[in-house]
Amino acid sequence: MDHVLLLLDDLTERTRLGEEIRRMEQHLASIVESASDIVVSTDIRGGILTWNRAAQAITGYSLDEVRSRPLFDYCDPAGAAGIRGLFSKGAPRETGRTESDVKTKNGGSRPVSWVFSPMMDDSARTVGFVCRDLTEQHKV
Repeated sequence: MDHVLLLLDDLTERTRLGEEIRRMEQHLASIVESASDIVVSTDIRGGILTWNRAAQAITGYSLDEVRSRPLFDYCDPAGAAGIRGLFSKGAPRETGRTESDVKTKNGGSRPVSWVFSPMMDDSARTVGFVCRDLTEQHKV
């Protein structure tokens, strides 16, 4: 019977940790969603993984419309070349910055000052990027 109790303890602890991880993931997702600036995450080739509410409000594109598509597809040609260059460097570890207009669904555009921060896995390998619009911060 002792072995069964140990197994139950182990399952209870795993369940508790799983719930804690889910709560933390939901908390972090809500922070990104509530940001007033564009926050996008991509894979190492620039394919869009996440696209927050501000990105949708500013561009008119939903996450479903942009998911897995290259971020630079939504930038003006000059800016797209700079962003494509950041992704072609082979997963840099440092932060990159560039200016680029982001295209809106209605055919317009909005100037964006992008900062790209690498996302690392547990082995310190770059697995993607967090891309933020810092345009408003530059105006201050």
